[in-house]
Parts: sequence; C-alpha cells; structure tokens
Amino acid sequence: MQGVVLGNGQKIISRTQFGMAVLVKYWFASIALMSALGFSKGIFEYPGRIVVIGPLTYLGILCLTAAEVRAEENVLKYRRFISWKHISYKNIKKCENSWCPWLGYLSLDHFLFPLGKVYFVKLRPAFSGNPKGLIDFINARRAGGRHSL
Repeated sequence: MQGVVLGNGQKIISRTQFGMAVLVKYWFASIALMSALGFSKGIFEYPGRIVVIGPLTYLGILCLTAAEVRAEENVLKYRRFISWKHISYKNIKKCENSWCPWLGYLSLDHFLFPLGKVYFVKLRPAFSGNPKGLIDFINARRAGGRHSL
C-alpha cells in the first residue's frame, strides 16, 4: 500500500490516498456546490435560503481547495490541483483535525490563500487505517521524531 511505512510493527500513514482526495475534492465539492445552486433558485422571493446556501457554498469551496499531502524526509509536500509545493516542518505551527470530519489542517507561520491554512484530505477507506494517522505522523515529524520513509 502506498504511503504506509511499517515501523515497530505498526502502520504509519505518510500521505493522502489519491482516490480519497479525488472523492473529497471533486465529488463532495460538486454535491455541495450543486445543492447550493439548486437552493439559489428563487433567492429573491425567499431570501431566507441564504442561511442554507452560504454554508453549502463554503463547504464546496473548502472541499475543492483541499490539498493532497506527502510527508517526506525534511519537507512536507502538498498540492491543491497540479503542482506540488514544499513546506518545511519548522514552518508548521499546528496540524490538527478540522471541524469537517474528512479533513485536517496545517496552520503555518504565514497566511495562505484562500482560507489562511492548508486543509488536506485525511479520509481513509473503511478498515485501511486510522484517519488521524496522517496527522500524528506530521506532528511527529514537526517535533523532530524520526520515522524511516
């Protein structure tokens, strides 16, 4: 399995699974954005719909801009769409679970467009690993922990 390192008899997850990234970025985002579009019909007659449209649009944009991450020896690589970008582990302030159950986030020492943080996909297929394993791995690397990649 790609992105899994065996160390001390346990699996260590070091990257986002590509299939799960596609599921969240494109399927979940399109469902949320299409639902918002559907609710926007007749918005001027029923302006109360903005209460539903706003969160759906935000969720769709959040999912669409979620990153795929790879933890490497000295840097963390991430990409939102095509090109990979590098972040040094010393530039990561915090890595935690997001309020959205299939995402985690990286808080950096500088602002990143569009939401200020790097939200990344941590979702795993059923029975194939702990979704929090990727966050634990990144936090161990931030703290200077050594895992062989």
